[in-house]
Amino acid sequence: MKVIEYFEQTNELQKYLREQILQGDWRAAKYLYEVLERGQLKERYGESTRLLLLMKETNLLAFCTLAERDEIVQEEMSPDMKPWIGFVYTYPEHRGNTSV
Repeated sequence: MKVIEYFEQTNELQKYLREQILQGDWRAAKYLYEVLERGQLKERYGESTRLLLLMKETNLLAFCTLAERDEIVQEEMSPDMKPWIGFVYTYPEHRGNTSV
């Protein structure tokens, strides 16, 4: 297993990863796919935002983002409250599996 960063991958691999994200059964995975397809992730969540993906060979097991900003904006929150961990998702067939 290894963790890779989406933006460090080739365009071809990014396309493959987007297609894998789209296969998630979670509505937010489909939203993330759309944001990535439009190239807007960093625009929406900050330039230092990272999309981390847990891979086993060519299989995507899970993913999450580390972002400068979150969807939820509350004025009383401190600006140092970052990074935000978001879009946390594990594919159903890998949930609870400690042997991956």
